Amino acid sequence: MQRLRTRRGVQVAWAIACAGTGAIMLGLARIEPPAQVSRVVEQREIADRLTMPFVQWAGHETKCKRIGFVLVTDAAAWRSLWSEHVGRDDLEGAMGRNEIPSVDFGQCEVLAYFRGPSINRDGESAESIGIDGERVRVRFVGDTFQTAGPDGGAQRTTSFGMWVVARSGKPITVEEGYHGLKNEPPKWKTVWRSDAE
Repeated sequence: MQRLRTRRGVQVAWAIACAGTGAIMLGLARIEPPAQVSRVVEQREIADRLTMPFVQWAGHETKCKRIGFVLVTDAAAWRSLWSEHVGRDDLEGAMGRNEIPSVDFGQCEVLAYFRGPSINRDGESAESIGIDGERVRVRFVGDTFQTAGPDGGAQRTTSFGMWVVARSGKPITVEEGYHGLKNEPPKWKTVWRSDAE
């Protein structure tokens, strides 16, 4: 009887030792070299600092004739830009005043982009906003869609994006993302700087 208990004790001890060794090996397999760890930490810190606009509007059609970027910093300029965007100048008084979205320009500003005449563009969507040193970096991508029909069924569009961002007092850099292939991450290209005008 004593012999059986000893053998069973050895078996239990052996099983525990094997399980412990396996756990240690798995733990060692997950340890990353210091360079990889620092890159992962850096990427997480950058991701933690990225935000989205408080509100954004994007679409395939605007009545705005201007092409390019506009930084709106006060209510009068916002009223003018929104009126131009919707193609109406009667947005005053009881029947029109609430058609203009309210923005707190004490804490925010609006960055708008109008692409101009294009084909199969569904809007300009902000992807992230981040602080890069002494600059605010806004990244966006142009949304597109496919069509079919005679000559491909292309649709004429005038896409736009308007992004409500925090007022920081820092210059803004805007980067547009371009895709080589759909499953690849975008490559970013600087397309506008607020302090370059």
